[in-house]
Amino acid sequence: MNEAYVRQWVNNGIKKEHGYWAITGTDATKCSRCGNLYKPEAGLPDTLMLHPLKDCFIIEYKVAKKKSFPFKKIGDEQRRWLGDWLEDGGRGYLGLAIIQPPKEKGQNDKWLAMYMIDWEYWLPVEQECRKYNSLSIPYVWHNRARVPEQLEIASKFRQFKMHRMEGLWRLPPYHSAIP
Repeated sequence: MNEAYVRQWVNNGIKKEHGYWAITGTDATKCSRCGNLYKPEAGLPDTLMLHPLKDCFIIEYKVAKKKSFPFKKIGDEQRRWLGDWLEDGGRGYLGLAIIQPPKEKGQNDKWLAMYMIDWEYWLPVEQECRKYNSLSIPYVWHNRARVPEQLEIASKFRQFKMHRMEGLWRLPPYHSAIP
């Protein structure tokens, strides 16, 4: 399971439930005439969510396949984009999928949880983790984690957790992406 798969499922859910249109242009495209590969601008967010009557927002999707999410997975250019967008008054989110890799060969990944985390909320939590010299944040705290128990994705970002219903990932009703 990769970011493109996660992006497609979550974007479809937001479109069906709230009427937003997902504009994605992060994948390299091949010219049908010459065959050249064209890459988008570095750091461009994975999705721009547009609505004819509501504010738009951007989403940077990431997949965590281990017991913790390494901060380095969010590149400098992606951080710059999200930061500049917020500075200009926009809303930005980190779409974080928690995936359990297969235990045996031939099995599929298991999608454990999905979070749509407000970037303004993410940054101070990341800084708090870094105070403990941690380069990642655990999904669920364990005894080898370098951070205190309360610094885990499952509890720290509980209000941003999406719910799967009728095959769609849905935002909680109080989420800031749906004013």
